[in-house]
Amino acid sequence: RGRPLFLWVSLNAPHTPMQAPAAAVAALPSSWPREVRTYAAMVEAMDEHIGDVLSFLKTSGLEQNTIVCFTSDNGGLSTSEGSPTSNLPLRGGKGWTYEGGIREPFLVRWPGVTSENSVCDVPVMSLDLFPTLVKAGGGKIQRRMIVDGVDLMPLLSGKGDLKRDSLYWHYPHYSNQGGFP
Repeated sequence: RGRPLFLWVSLNAPHTPMQAPAAAVAALPSSWPREVRTYAAMVEAMDEHIGDVLSFLKTSGLEQNTIVCFTSDNGGLSTSEGSPTSNLPLRGGKGWTYEGGIREPFLVRWPGVTSENSVCDVPVMSLDLFPTLVKAGGGKIQRRMIVDGVDLMPLLSGKGDLKRDSLYWHYPHYSNQGGFP
């Protein structure tokens, strides 16, 4: 309380190996393929854990002074490893540099800055979190530091746009999902 704190919660689900509580899988429609039910149960478990964090912030009185960001590290698993998700109409999935592999959910709740239920169509990337959160916490990025991301405040506040022409990805290896350099 009273000073900036950074907390990173990194959940393993949904991810391989595909594992979920048997009861959660059984509660889903039996007409769905087992891998789809398992993946859905993993997403449900993740949702419940995120709900626990949000509930704690609310009951502890920290909700109004906390920025919550939710994102992923890649698109859905819809590749040669299996297809428990669908990224349609996007091409590819996890492990590919096509949009189905790099488009991810990114949600931000920042009381007093973001508007509830607002949507922004400007592409951003996880590298943008560093300069945004450093500034939000009252910190300063040293001039000697090389920072690839940009501050998202203009987008989050709805008061501007980003000064960026393009986004680039470098994928220097062959993946077990089928992606290649």
